[in-house]
Amino acid sequence: MHKLLERQLRKCFGSVEATPAALRGVLDLVDQAYVQSDLDRGLLERSMDLVSEELLGANADLRLEREALERRVEERTQELQLANRALEREVEQRKRINKAVQLSEEKYRALFEESLDAICVLTVDGILLDLNQAAVQGLGFDSKEQAVGQSVLHFYVNPDDRQALVAELRAKGFAEGHELELNTLDDRRIVVLASSVGLKDAAGEIVQIRTTLRDITDSRALQGQLLQAQKLEAIGRLSGGVAHEFNNLLTSVAGCSELISLAADPGSETFSLGEEIRAAAARGVDLTQRLLAFGRRQSLVERHLDLNHVVANVLSLLRRLIGEDIEIVTTLEADEASILGDFAQLEQVLVNLSINARDAMPHGGRLEFATRNVEVSDASSSPANGPTPGSYVVISVRDTGTGIDESILEYIFEPFFTTREEVERTGLGLPTVHGIVKQAGGHVQVASSAGQGTTFEIFWPSALEDPGEVAESSSREPMSDAESTVILVVDDDDGVRSLTSRVLKKHGYTAIEASGGEEALELYSQSEGKVTVLVSDVVMPGMQGPELAERLRSQSPQIKVLLMSGYSETLASSGRKSNGRPSAFLQKPFSPSDLIAEVEKLLRAS
Repeated sequence: MHKLLERQLRKCFGSVEATPAALRGVLDLVDQAYVQSDLDRGLLERSMDLVSEELLGANADLRLEREALERRVEERTQELQLANRALEREVEQRKRINKAVQLSEEKYRALFEESLDAICVLTVDGILLDLNQAAVQGLGFDSKEQAVGQSVLHFYVNPDDRQALVAELRAKGFAEGHELELNTLDDRRIVVLASSVGLKDAAGEIVQIRTTLRDITDSRALQGQLLQAQKLEAIGRLSGGVAHEFNNLLTSVAGCSELISLAADPGSETFSLGEEIRAAAARGVDLTQRLLAFGRRQSLVERHLDLNHVVANVLSLLRRLIGEDIEIVTTLEADEASILGDFAQLEQVLVNLSINARDAMPHGGRLEFATRNVEVSDASSSPANGPTPGSYVVISVRDTGTGIDESILEYIFEPFFTTREEVERTGLGLPTVHGIVKQAGGHVQVASSAGQGTTFEIFWPSALEDPGEVAESSSREPMSDAESTVILVVDDDDGVRSLTSRVLKKHGYTAIEASGGEEALELYSQSEGKVTVLVSDVVMPGMQGPELAERLRSQSPQIKVLLMSGYSETLASSGRKSNGRPSAFLQKPFSPSDLIAEVEKLLRAS
């Protein structure tokens, strides 16, 4: 019996045996139950032990799995941390890329908007999608809003130009170096240099065109002026060279004709023929002077002149020259019109312009002369498009005649170009004006249109200080010691050399001839120092005249030199004293009396 029940029974009944039979039966049953319970408890304990053992094993497996899982979690955590750091770096990189793209877009937009060249984005059909401010202004729009959506087809002077540009774009994807003429909305005609790129879609078709237009209108005009100046310069050099050779011929012709006239009876046919030859030679001299004036190679006799005074003197000649049906008006506003120039050339300029004006007013009109002082300060000016900076006295000659058509305006200074049908026109009037003014360092500009008259403006450099002039006596006494004077004549032209020697010998001088520098040096050595004067041409094959003079002066410092030439460039270095040694210059063509006068003046010089 279970011990707990036994203790209770003893307490209640004093002993187990004193317990009622019925109760003992119950107690037996209870006792049996306790026994069975002990049996079940043992079984349960054994089961629990088995379960515990199983649980311990399962727990060990679970611990292993947990450890493995923890390791996997740790590994995965590390992988995620690495991936997270990589993602952070990628995010930062994308931020930098986006910022760089933004800056690039801003820079592109700034370049697009601030470019001095016009930039347009168009459809293939020529519809404007976008354009910068330079394009807005260049094409004559008021604003970008006005321009977007407009067609550019009507801007092209020649529609074929755009077709050629688009064809090249389709073939190569880009087009460059296309020179286009465009009419702008504000009625200007401009010349642009176009470069275009085609923007393609995924299929490779051009859907947009980006075009850059550089305005070259001014540069094309300057290029044309430069080409014109170069052409005039080249023709001037040619005409100067031809005139130089012609001067040699005229020197011989005029000199021989003068000798013939001097040797003949004034009433004889020989004398008359000689005078006719001299007159023809004089006309030839005038023509060569015009050629030399155009080429800026004629000799100048410059002195300080009052341009107002020159105009006043020329007017008396002009009134007889241009006729009574033309009114001459003067407006001389230049207070100090002092210039440095050759009076004869200034007179020729005014006469040539006046004759042109007369021919432009066959039914009469008005011819105006005006002077004014002008200060040019624009440093960008050049001889190609205007006077260089400096002080000028400007003389303008304006007529009310037929004017000059714009299509021929650029040709008027070319030699032999003339619109006149008369056979006596040489076409050298305006080229001569141009050459004279340019040689003086001035500038000529003309404004004219058909039916509106013509205005020529001559910018002549001012010369405010007049140092005064030294008058030379034209009288000369005959040389008493001519026979003792040995003159070495050097010229590569046989006619000029022969004439010069003949004239010198006729006036009592001893003349020896040489055709070049080397021969002249040899003859000088053979003369044993008797040569006292060298008369030499400047431009000769091999040794030039100035070089020959210096070599002779190195041997005989007192030798006197007279240089001859048809070019004026030699005057600057030849017509003055060099190191105190007298020298002189004689312009071709010259007469025998001119030659003798120069030789005697040179011999008298100290």
